Amino acid sequence: MAQLAVAKHLTLIFTRAQNVPQCITADERKLRQVLLNLLCNAIKFTSKGTVHLHVIYEYGKLSFDVRDTGVGIAAEEIDNLFEAFMQSSTAKMQQGTGLGLSVCRSFVQLMGGEIKVQSVNNQGSVFSFFIPVKVQNEVKVNKITHSQKKRLAPGQQIYRILIVEDSWEHRHLLTQLLTPLGFVVREAKNGEHGLELWRQWKPHLIFMDMQMPLIDGYQATRQIKASTQEQNTKIIALTASALEEEKVAVFSAGCDDFQSKPFQAEEVFDKLVKHLGVVYVEQSHNTTLNKAAPIVKLTILDLEVMSPQWRKAVYIAACECSDERILQLLQQIPAKYASLTSALRELVDNFHFDKIMELTANSV
Repeated sequence: MAQLAVAKHLTLIFTRAQNVPQCITADERKLRQVLLNLLCNAIKFTSKGTVHLHVIYEYGKLSFDVRDTGVGIAAEEIDNLFEAFMQSSTAKMQQGTGLGLSVCRSFVQLMGGEIKVQSVNNQGSVFSFFIPVKVQNEVKVNKITHSQKKRLAPGQQIYRILIVEDSWEHRHLLTQLLTPLGFVVREAKNGEHGLELWRQWKPHLIFMDMQMPLIDGYQATRQIKASTQEQNTKIIALTASALEEEKVAVFSAGCDDFQSKPFQAEEVFDKLVKHLGVVYVEQSHNTTLNKAAPIVKLTILDLEVMSPQWRKAVYIAACECSDERILQLLQQIPAKYASLTSALRELVDNFHFDKIMELTANSV
């Protein structure tokens, strides 16, 4: 993050009010992702001046302001700014996906907070959000240890998982479950999009919602299983019904298994063991909650086994904080460099985009 700001000759400022507590209880992963997205956007759309993050605490809420001196957003575009796939004209020029701010709003809402934006064209923007938090005594927090964390065991291939689901909540819940484990995940919001991604991307396994408009899961599954390109793609039906008739229909369409909604994380993990043969390891972390995850020790030389074009693509993806894009690029690393893949995946899982940028900056 700091390196990206320096590269653009921007001043990056972090400040906090004196009463901001040192230790809190909150959803660390969601909060980190929201802050990364907002700061990356601010740096991306600011060509000169400053990007300033300010934090305050009052009435049980932690509030964050990300202020920049960038290009700003037109007044008529602000109301739809947080809608998925809705971009400002500025974002379109930068070839953004339109998903970042929608995800930010959803994560903030899931944490019990709200997010808003104020902006003036050609003067800058301020993205503000708050979340309720519980203040923890520092001594008490230091005694709390992380629970065991499940990860894919080293040396396995990179598994591609496609989620075809018209419910945003279910798509992103599965993505948030699977991506930290080391799976590469892509999402489709309907059956037609799912078929298109299946043809282009060739996933190892598909989580398929059976009830969707236009092309439903039954139709999509039949097309996949009837195709000569099927290549043993496993399909797990997502269904809200546990009735025996529904199960019969699911298997008749060609699905390999079914998963009832709402689902439990361990149920999903077990399905992947059953159908892909994946192996997990449990990592016990005795680090304290307020201590950052260690940075993997890689050098620039370690990445020179890959082409300059590949390293440049990774650098750009890291600049944009796109963990999904980096994981896709990791699939291109030959199997004999599995240790490099694992090390880079760990950096991605812990959002060390700045470290990834340092490792690939010489190719830009």
